[in-house]
This record gives sequence, C-alpha cells and structure tokens, in this order.
Amino acid sequence: MLHVTINVNGRPYDIACQQGQEDQIRKLGEYIDEKGKELTSAIGQISENRLLIMVALLLADEVFEERKSEGKPESPLDEGKKDEELANSINKISEKIISLAQKLEQI
Repeated sequence: MLHVTINVNGRPYDIACQQGQEDQIRKLGEYIDEKGKELTSAIGQISENRLLIMVALLLADEVFEERKSEGKPESPLDEGKKDEELANSINKISEKIISLAQKLEQI
C-alpha cells in the first residue's frame, strides 16, 4: 500500500492508496483544498472539523446537482427507496390479484 500526502487548509494528511491511484488522490486533495480556501475566504478561518464538514457538504451538493441534471435521483439512497416503493406496489397488486382469483373461484 502506497501513501500520498495531501494538504488541506495548510495541514498535511497522509492518505493510503493503491499503486496507480497517486495522481488521482493528489488531484482530489487539491480540489478539496481549493473548496476549503473558497470557504475560508468567504466566512473566515474556522475549526478544522467544521471546515472539513462544510467542504464535504459542498461536494455532496455538487454530486446531487450533477445527478439531478442527468435526470437521476439526487441521492443514490433515493434509488433504493424507489426500488422499495416499486416492490411494495408490486406486492399490493399481487395481493389484489390473488384476492380476485379467490373470489372468482367461489363463483
């Protein structure tokens, strides 16, 4: 396992990665750092934990907006809900069909 050091808000973080992922990890780290700089320039210096949470929220918002623009549910979690809703609807329809079949057999 390799290690890459990224810097966020002036602080180094040692990140483990597999061979061949180093450049991608560095690019992602630079992107996270840039988002952190945008936040600190807009609202001032805040605690490291709060900054990282706010950066995570910004990145999640970007993902949600991108998914929405592609016509997908905003959150991958919503996809599971749609599957569950579909399964529930299928079960209800199946129950109605069985009920109707039973009534027809009695005629």
